[in-house]
Amino acid sequence: MPTSPFGGDSFEPRPEAHGFFRKTFTLDAVPARVPARITADSRYVLYVNGQEVFRGPVRSQPRRLHYDLFDLAPYLKADANVIAVHVKYYGRARSFWMPAVPTMTLGKTGVLVFEADLGAGNWLVSDTTWKAMQSDAWDQPPPGWGPAGGGVPIEILDARRLPAGWEQPGFDDRAWGAAVVIPSIYFGGYAHSQPPTSPYGPLYPRSIAELLRPGKARMDRNSVAEAVWRSARRAWRGAITSG
Repeated sequence: MPTSPFGGDSFEPRPEAHGFFRKTFTLDAVPARVPARITADSRYVLYVNGQEVFRGPVRSQPRRLHYDLFDLAPYLKADANVIAVHVKYYGRARSFWMPAVPTMTLGKTGVLVFEADLGAGNWLVSDTTWKAMQSDAWDQPPPGWGPAGGGVPIEILDARRLPAGWEQPGFDDRAWGAAVVIPSIYFGGYAHSQPPTSPYGPLYPRSIAELLRPGKARMDRNSVAEAVWRSARRAWRGAITSG
């Protein structure tokens, strides 16, 4: 994803972009509960220690961006852990996605916000300690391509250009750059890098159930509801980051 937040004309069609994020951290012991929440512009896939955990966010009006919240404890282990996120930014308006009206910095490319409460005052949040890489494995179809005039989502992917095993523990990400924290800057204001901020407004928890794929079990939300919803009521600690 572009790291220069001031590049390009806000009124020009913006290109589709894909970014990979990684964060390695160590736990002496896995807490009983690890409430976490995450969102992205436009879509994300979250992996923990190489296992796919969640996809989102749900579709929404861009000024009412939603986030997902869940318990990460079942996916963690004592010793080293890796969180990896693939963020896709659609760029052009789609039949199923509306771009945000951009500020001088946000709403122009893909961004990620993540945080997890590790207990005892310890937090894992999206910031400049994460590693990030923009991927060139995807190509965007030309406008109006296809019999539906662009209404049907088309994906063109050259899997040979993907970094093999990028979401797995042990992957060498030393050549990747650092994630970039992006505050919201606009005429008449300079906002914090944590939500809520323009152009996304206040963030809302997912309002519908997770869409399951074959072989994936539904999370036991009742067992973590109290811890997760207690987390949902307070301000965000994670920063809005790009690659």
